Amino acid sequence: MKFGEYSIKGLEKQMALNALNSMNDNGRAAIIIGGNTEYNENGSIKGADKAFFNYLYNNYNVIGVINLGGDLYAKQGTRFPVRLILINGRKMRGDVVYAPVKSKARAAGNEF
Repeated sequence: MKFGEYSIKGLEKQMALNALNSMNDNGRAAIIIGGNTEYNENGSIKGADKAFFNYLYNNYNVIGVINLGGDLYAKQGTRFPVRLILINGRKMRGDVVYAPVKSKARAAGNEF
């Protein structure tokens, strides 16, 4: 599915972006999706996640992406890693911004 110039694969990512598109400009969101962020040797995000995160960072104020281990939901019968993505409002149009490379990525602080 296309979101602007980005082709986003994966139903959970598309659902998250559809929800964010209805958020107020100064709204806040916490998104929980499956997987852990993986990086190429040059530090850029791997695979289909690259378009998803580039869209997020280009259109929203991403405060942090926190990778959580697969044991989080073990008592409910599943072991699958998840990511918690924190958003603090929509970006007003301006410079194009891309997801940070591995060395610049950080988890959320007290901004949220």
